Amino acid sequence: MIKAGAVIIGDPKGSGSAVYNVAAKIGFEFVKPYANRPTLPLLVQGTPLSFILFAEVADPGVYEPLIREIRQSSSRALAFAPMAYFCESISRDIMDICVGAGFDDVISMPFMPERVRAQLMQQIEAPQVYFETSDYFGPDRRRLSAPRLADAFLRGLPLLQSARRIEIRRSLTTGVAILRDETIDGQGKAIA
Repeated sequence: MIKAGAVIIGDPKGSGSAVYNVAAKIGFEFVKPYANRPTLPLLVQGTPLSFILFAEVADPGVYEPLIREIRQSSSRALAFAPMAYFCESISRDIMDICVGAGFDDVISMPFMPERVRAQLMQQIEAPQVYFETSDYFGPDRRRLSAPRLADAFLRGLPLLQSARRIEIRRSLTTGVAILRDETIDGQGKAIA
């Protein structure tokens, strides 16, 4: 059992049903369907940490405004909730869109409970770095080596732009802890 909740965003009778089914098999403390933006803070109450799992749609970019709104939440648990996009297969275009939108992970089929659980648990109990700029708030994607993926990240963090660098640790028992929060310049140096 995972001492965390899961909120499923997507058509419950379509692609969302596969995500709902695998989340239920993984053993989240609760699995709830997303209804609308105002209810999201209520859905994640009850556990220190909740995952937000997005079902496949024709253009994952449609989720970007919702992700941006979640990341801007005044609730630390919501703003830094692990968000994963589930899809049948990963193409370069899908990955570029998901990187630019600020997803923490992209998970492709097969949605085997053990495999999905292991992938989601990579978001827990390890330091994670996030960047916030005027048009991006999400995980640090500079480690991605594919040129198109790096380009997608750099569209959100231009080389000469300053940014907020936030290092966090997510815990199933204590939620989200901020380890470091600093403003950096375009070369990655802290601004005093």
